[in-house]
Amino acid sequence: MTGRRIVAITTADHGDVTLLEPSWCLGEHPAEGCREDVEHKCADVRLMVPTACHGPVLVLTASLVQRPFSPSDRRTLVAAELDQWHEFDAPVLDAVAAALVQHTETLRCPARRLAAPKGAGR
Repeated sequence: MTGRRIVAITTADHGDVTLLEPSWCLGEHPAEGCREDVEHKCADVRLMVPTACHGPVLVLTASLVQRPFSPSDRRTLVAAELDQWHEFDAPVLDAVAAALVQHTETLRCPARRLAAPKGAGR
């Protein structure tokens, strides 16, 4: 991921399309798709949690995405896989982050109860 660069992508419906690629884009653009499906995507950021029974488990995957020819939304967003893939703009992503922080506090209560010596408020 260096600076912005110009790339040519072969599409099934518009032939070769030339566009400016963001510096964060991985540059993986499958040929022969439709122009409106062209997508810039950065490397995934993954949240893994350790489990005793299954080892590390993937909880959340997120990455920057932008579809420069989308008929509905051309903004750069964060795509996150929770129960399914969702796309968030900055204010909504901030609210999601706040909810995750709040939930960490909720999870710490039972964790501290589990860690307390036997008979100390259990």
